[in-house]
Amino acid sequence: MRRTLGWVMALAVPAILLTGPFVSAQKKPLDKDLDKNSEKMIRAGQLVGQVVSVYEDKKKIRLKVGQVVQEFNPSAAQAMQNAQVQLAQAQRQRPINYQSIRSAQLAMAQAQAQPLYKAKMVWQEGEVQVMDDAIVRSRHPRLEFDDKGRPKKPTPKELKELKGTDPKLPGYKAEFGDIQPEQVIMVQLVRKKGAGGGAAPVKAPKGKGKMKEGEAADLLKDVLSENEPQASMIVIEREPAPPPAGK
Repeated sequence: MRRTLGWVMALAVPAILLTGPFVSAQKKPLDKDLDKNSEKMIRAGQLVGQVVSVYEDKKKIRLKVGQVVQEFNPSAAQAMQNAQVQLAQAQRQRPINYQSIRSAQLAMAQAQAQPLYKAKMVWQEGEVQVMDDAIVRSRHPRLEFDDKGRPKKPTPKELKELKGTDPKLPGYKAEFGDIQPEQVIMVQLVRKKGAGGGAAPVKAPKGKGKMKEGEAADLLKDVLSENEPQASMIVIEREPAPPPAGK
């Protein structure tokens, strides 16, 4: 099974929570469930990540996506255990030593203040196949410059034209060639209806007998490629950060 398929299917689950530098870029889920030109395609999830590479010849994008995971904090667990032992020993002392009990209670409160699990950002990279008729949009209109190289402010009429005729689409019109490394983008994924529910047996094409091992592997690769999630819409959420002054 292709590594790309596994990566995309794992990250296409809607339950993924993204935080860190990309959280402000994620918007309300799109209302469009299906691509207009692909009646048999259904939504397969949404990704927000940073572009690593763009392969124009293959129409693929390599993304870096962050996923928040909960990591066990062994030091907090050890502190809690030590505080419990300290409190139990203080309560068994005879005669009663209230100072020892107060110290143990303070240690217990400090241990309880430490979280047993810490949120950790895990980064993964993978490639996303873009459909030929995928919609590309940008949250901000494309910059135009005057003869002196200064950016021009678009007029209301120009902004309306850049938005296009479909009011449901976010942002402004863009093209696949506008996608560049280090941009933050939102990717709407779709897949064929019925795909992803378990691998179907690979059968030899009609009119052909038993396939050789290499032919079967090639056919399986083609089947997986046809059924993997693809990008039906890409929204450029944020441009790369400008380089520091003086560089």
